[in-house]
Amino acid sequence: MLNIKRTAASLIMAAAIAAAIPALTYAPLAKDNLSAATEAESGIVSQEKSLSELRRLYNSITTYDQLFATEGSNKSPYKIYTLTKDAKQAGEDWINYYRYAARVAPISLDEDLNTDAAHGALLDAAYGTLSHYPFYDGSSYNRPSGMSQAMFNRGEYATQTSNLSYRGSSSSNNTYVIGSSIQGQMSDSSSESNINCVGHRRWLINPYTQTMGIGSAYANAGYHVYYTDVRVFSSSYNDFYSSSYGQNKTTSNPGDYSFIAWPASGYNLSETFSPNDPWSVSLNTNIFSAPDASAITVKITRLSDNKTCTITGAAYSSFAKKYLVTSNMGYGAIPYCFIFSPGTDFLGTSALSGKYKVSVSGLKTSSGAATTLDYTVDFEPAKGNDPTATPTPKATATPTATPIPKATATATPTPKSSSGSSDSGTKISMSLSGTIVCGKSAKASVTVSPSGKSVTFVSSDSKVATVDSSGNVKGIMAGKATITAKTSDGAKTSITVQILYKDVTSSKDFWYEPTYYLTNKSVVKGYDKQTRFKPANECTRAQMVTFIWRLQGEPDPKSSACKFSDVKKTDYFYKACIWGSENHIVEGYKDGTFGPQIVCARRHAVTFLWRLAKQPQPKTNTNKFKDVKTKDYFYKATLWASEKGILAGYSDGTFRPNGKCLRRQMVTFLYKYDKYVNGKG
Repeated sequence: MLNIKRTAASLIMAAAIAAAIPALTYAPLAKDNLSAATEAESGIVSQEKSLSELRRLYNSITTYDQLFATEGSNKSPYKIYTLTKDAKQAGEDWINYYRYAARVAPISLDEDLNTDAAHGALLDAAYGTLSHYPFYDGSSYNRPSGMSQAMFNRGEYATQTSNLSYRGSSSSNNTYVIGSSIQGQMSDSSSESNINCVGHRRWLINPYTQTMGIGSAYANAGYHVYYTDVRVFSSSYNDFYSSSYGQNKTTSNPGDYSFIAWPASGYNLSETFSPNDPWSVSLNTNIFSAPDASAITVKITRLSDNKTCTITGAAYSSFAKKYLVTSNMGYGAIPYCFIFSPGTDFLGTSALSGKYKVSVSGLKTSSGAATTLDYTVDFEPAKGNDPTATPTPKATATPTATPIPKATATATPTPKSSSGSSDSGTKISMSLSGTIVCGKSAKASVTVSPSGKSVTFVSSDSKVATVDSSGNVKGIMAGKATITAKTSDGAKTSITVQILYKDVTSSKDFWYEPTYYLTNKSVVKGYDKQTRFKPANECTRAQMVTFIWRLQGEPDPKSSACKFSDVKKTDYFYKACIWGSENHIVEGYKDGTFGPQIVCARRHAVTFLWRLAKQPQPKTNTNKFKDVKTKDYFYKATLWASEKGILAGYSDGTFRPNGKCLRRQMVTFLYKYDKYVNGKG
């Protein structure tokens, strides 16, 4: 080990950064008038959450056959391990499942942050210990002999800005590592110190975070050991910070929330919360004062039998006993948090099911007034029938004469066939699946008469689909490509194939046809090199105005200057914002900003489209939505959109104007607009 002197003050500063600095960085904006009253729902209040979607996200988490794409070494010469694409996707899927359950926006993994995390995991693997400071012996930093200073510094920085996990097994099977690591970090029950702050959990469901990174490393300790880091925040105050490392993207306005709870209000899956796990509530500092464990009382009522458990301030002693503590440090960028559990003496040790009402007294508002908090948690199994009480979107009945066309279900793709001939009389026919999922292949079947002629294949767009000399067609990214088979004497035939996103493969989904219609028109684009659409991701105001602009053919704005102070020339939505403003489609806020990263609410989406159509008067004053009032600025837009068949309401008669506009809803709105207003599609 190489000895590197550091001052005690610098170590204390690093520890303080890891615990507290991010809490001082972000404060929610109040663009939509954040209420000072406590809410019955945890998380971002405008974000929709359903049991069916929760189950879908959980049951569709990516699996992988191989953890590492490239093997590294935790001994000299040191080399980082890199995760396979599917292993990284599994990490993102697990994190976003938990974030959806907590009602906060999904994150995406960033490759620079992934590389940071890989360095941090390697450093712990090199020392053979799980620690944010594996290199510190009490007075100095010790760099492993043979490890470069650059690799060491990046690993140091990563271990101090990451959630850390350790998994060991006598089996060489490592396909459990990513899921088990994320689940363990959300549980945060492995030690009293973790229970007392649930810091790993708070970082994973931090509503301000937009990007994270994940990396793992292997060590042989007589059995198979895997260290996994999740890079959850950045800090330029850290001794080992470098601007060349990954930077966690954040938002200053995640949406309106009063508190972030785990388990969250509403639906939770029993499989992902143990009776041993602590319950936690992080409080919005604009609304609440710091919680005091000596003043708080939590009452939990199990609604199946009305049995109650009352919890007051007490330290954790065992999983069986109740406890209540506070942790007013900056984990997850929200410093105010209280943590509690009724214990397994009350909950039992089996999987939780049914509803539990949580009532909290002894809280204070930010102005010092006494207040309370009440919410209900519902534990449901990962598989089962969705309750009819949960409203699900359904298409409006008007106009019935022009329903959205349905495509063939991709589970059983219908082959396409075509034929052609040459001047010499050679005939050629080809059969090929009309849909291929990204990363998958299908073989073209070709018949030539008379036989004996050589056949060559070509793709019209090899970025979308490739074809080899044997006619094997592989989907590369979502879009359309035409595959042509041609004989040596000129007979040819062609078939156009739709390449599908990995996560939009069922024609039964209402967003299936809209997604591919708009993808093929280059109106919308996907993620992960155009292989995933992420239909459950939210749509921002910047994205919505850009999609509308593209739908209209990307017209040039009259001006080259944008009036919004938060829209820069380098932004991809710069021209779209100018054009949208000139055509009175989008308006900014009174402070001169556009709010490009604010999530587009459903009311915003229909208003933008109504303005795009030149604000036509609805044909009737009949309002079918009980949550849309005459005084609402989006009233006429909602009536018009409903009449045109653009807008889908819910079975309970609501529109839910404050609900987030998800990508699957956005493409459906745009598709129907192009069909029913533009007369296309």
